Amino acid sequence: MNSKKILLLIFFSALFLRVSNFFNQIYNGQILFFTGDSDAYCHLLRVQSAIQNFPKLPLFEPFLNFPHGTHHFWPPVFDYLTAVLCLILGLGFPSVKLIEWICALLPPIIGAVTIFPVYFFSKNILSEKNSIFASVVFAIMPFHILYTTFARFDHHFAEPFFFILIILFFIFAVKKSLLYAFLSGIIIFISVGTWVGSTIFILILGISVLVKMIFDILAKKTSDRLFQTAIITYATALSGVMLLRNPYWKKIYAISFDTISLFQPYMIWIFLLLFLIFYFFQCLVVFSKKRKFIIMAGLFAVFLIFYALLFSGGFLGGLFAGINFLSSSPPQFFSEFGEFESFITSTSGMLDITFVAVILVIVLYGVVVFLKDTVKVPAFEKIFLLISTVILGILTLKRARFSGLFSVNFAILVAYIFEQILKNGKQSSVNSKIKIEQILKNKKPLKTSKFLVSIPAILIFTFYGYGIHKITKNDFKEYYQSFLWLKENSPKVSCSNPEYGVLPSASEYGNGIVYVAERPTVATNMHLEPQGLIILEKFFLETDLKKAKRILSENKIGYVILSRTPYIEQKVKKDSMYNKLWQLEHLSQLEEVYLSPSGNIKIFKNENNNK
Repeated sequence: MNSKKILLLIFFSALFLRVSNFFNQIYNGQILFFTGDSDAYCHLLRVQSAIQNFPKLPLFEPFLNFPHGTHHFWPPVFDYLTAVLCLILGLGFPSVKLIEWICALLPPIIGAVTIFPVYFFSKNILSEKNSIFASVVFAIMPFHILYTTFARFDHHFAEPFFFILIILFFIFAVKKSLLYAFLSGIIIFISVGTWVGSTIFILILGISVLVKMIFDILAKKTSDRLFQTAIITYATALSGVMLLRNPYWKKIYAISFDTISLFQPYMIWIFLLLFLIFYFFQCLVVFSKKRKFIIMAGLFAVFLIFYALLFSGGFLGGLFAGINFLSSSPPQFFSEFGEFESFITSTSGMLDITFVAVILVIVLYGVVVFLKDTVKVPAFEKIFLLISTVILGILTLKRARFSGLFSVNFAILVAYIFEQILKNGKQSSVNSKIKIEQILKNKKPLKTSKFLVSIPAILIFTFYGYGIHKITKNDFKEYYQSFLWLKENSPKVSCSNPEYGVLPSASEYGNGIVYVAERPTVATNMHLEPQGLIILEKFFLETDLKKAKRILSENKIGYVILSRTPYIEQKVKKDSMYNKLWQLEHLSQLEEVYLSPSGNIKIFKNENNNK
C-alpha cells in the first residue's frame, strides 16, 4: 500500500474518532453545541449575524452582558470566514440548519485534515515510514481529539492546523519557492485574526530563525534564503495584522488576552528588525573589509530603531503583562474553568495520571535526544521543532488548553524517538559478535520488533482517544432542556431593547442561554466588559435577601439559573465554590420554577421584575 492510500486511511480513522460523539450531540433532531462549554454558541451567533448583515460584521450585541450589551472584541476572521463558507455552500441563502451542520462538522474535518501537514512537515526530519507514523500518533492524540469533536465549534480546533501550516509553508519557501513565504505570512494573519494567543506562533518562529542564524554565524556563512523568507513572511503578516487593529474600542490596548492590541504588531516589528540586525552581523563576519563600513552604518541605524521600539511602553508593557498572566493565579470565579487549569491538576483517576506521566517521560526523553541531534546537524526544521516543543510544553503544563496544540509536537517527537530506537537497534546488531549478516538478511526480527512496539502503543492511544467522546456525557442535554424550558415558559423580549435578562451562576452558560432560550444573559465570558461578571459576583456573594433582590431589580433580572458546576462535564465536588453557592439561603427564598431531572440545575423567577 502506497503512502497516499495509507494517509487516506489515517484521515478517515481520525475523522471517525472525532465524530464518535455524534449521537451524544443530537437531541430531538437538534445539534447540541455543549461540548465542555458554550463558547460554540457565541461563535454561532456571530456567524449568523455576519450572514444576515453580509458583508458587514455587526459590532454590538444587546443580548450579551445585559443590560449594558457588549461589543464583540474577539478577533473576527474565524467567524467571518465561516460565514463566507456557509454563504457559498448555501448558494447565498443558507438556512439555520445548514449553518449549524457546517459549524458542527468543521472541527472534526479540520482536525482530521491536519494529519496531512503533519506528515509533510515530518518528512523534513523523519523517514517516509516514520512520517506516516507521526501522522498516526497525531490522529489518535486524545488531547487533539478533545478540541476537534463533532459540534465543538470553537476556534481551538483550528489552532494546530494554522500552526503546522505556518511552519510548513515557511520551510517550503526556504527550500522551494519564496511565494510560500507570502502564504506563511497570510496564515499568521488569519491565525492572529482567529485567536489572540496565536502571537505565540510569531514568537516561536522568530526565535527559531534567530537561533538558526546564530548557528550560521558560528559557521561563518550567511542565511540568505532564510533571511529573505523571514522578512517576506513577517512583512506579509504585519500588513494583515495592522488591518486587524480592533475598531470596536475607543481605547487602544497595549496588551489584551481577548482582542487585538499593540502587542502583535510590535512583536512582528521587533522580529523584522532583529532579522536585519542578525543578517548585517553575518555580513560583517563573512564579507570583506571594504564592505564593512556600509554594513556598520546600516547596523547602527537598525539598532537605533530597535532600541526605540524595544523600550516603548506598548511592547514592554505587553511582554510583562503576558508573563504575569501565565504565572499568576486566576480570579476565584474562573479558578474552576478548564481555560485556567494546569495540565497536571486537570487529571483525575489512575488512568489519567498514568497516561499524563507517560507523556511527560516521553517528552523529556525526546527533547534530550532531539537536542543532541539538533546540535550536531542544526537544520532549521529541527531547531523549530525543538524550540516549539519546549515553549508549548511549558505552556501546556501551565494551561491545559494548550494540550491540543502541543499534540503536533508530541506526535512528531514520538515518531522521532521510535526512529532513533530502530537505528540504535540496527547499529548494536552490527557491532555484536553474532552472525549479523544472517540477521540483517532476515528482516523478520526487525519487523517483529516494530510490531511489538508500535501496535500496543497505537491501541492504547486509540482507546484513550475514542474514550474522549465520553466527556460529552448526557448531562448537557439537561442544560439544553433547561434553556428550552426557559424559552417556552418566559415572556418574549424585544431584540433591540430587551425588557429583562437572565443571570446564570457561571458566565460560561451565557452564550447558550442567548442562542437556545433566545433570552438576554447578564453574565458572559466577555471579560473586557465585565459589568455582568461584577453583577454575578455581587448577587451570589450577597447574604442579605433584601440586598440580593435589590440587585435583581436594579439590573432588570427576570430569572436566575443555578448549577452545581461551572462546566458541563465536571462532576459535582463538595468543596466546589459553585456547590457552595447551591446552598445559599437567599436563593432558597426565591421562587423556584424549574428543577432539572438530575437535580443539578435550578431556575428561579424574580417576581418583582418589571417586564
